[in-house]
Amino acid sequence: MSLPPIEFVPARAEDIDSLNRIAQCSKQYWGYGPELMALWADQLAIDSSRIGTDLIEIGIIHSQRIGFYSVDLASCELDGFWLLPDKIGRGFGRQMFRRMEEALRLRGVRDIQIVSDPNADSFYRRMGAKKTGVTESIPKGRYLTVLSYSISP
Repeated sequence: MSLPPIEFVPARAEDIDSLNRIAQCSKQYWGYGPELMALWADQLAIDSSRIGTDLIEIGIIHSQRIGFYSVDLASCELDGFWLLPDKIGRGFGRQMFRRMEEALRLRGVRDIQIVSDPNADSFYRRMGAKKTGVTESIPKGRYLTVLSYSISP
């Protein structure tokens, strides 16, 4: 069965609360407890000041927001890539990643850095990202994979 196409729209300031809820739900999908979720709350939150400077697009299917991605264009770093839990593992992430890749290509971006949650690491590698290192996260002793993704011309 084929997936319905995702419509992508640029994020607006009034979308911030909805995007932050999607990010929280998506992160909780991996079974993180309330203590860790509270510890990461500031890192997961999108601030309205990023609208218009970062590339943030919302994925919509049948009027439902299913996820979004956010790329800091100044540093060429993926800030967030979130899907609602019922959309994870079904091919929607691949659609959203390909859309992000095309949007970056049109802006002349050739490479992005991805600092990945351990649960998403295999997804980014399947998309073609290559491990370049690790970085310590919080809490102390937790490490995230650092990957690089080259956007084909």
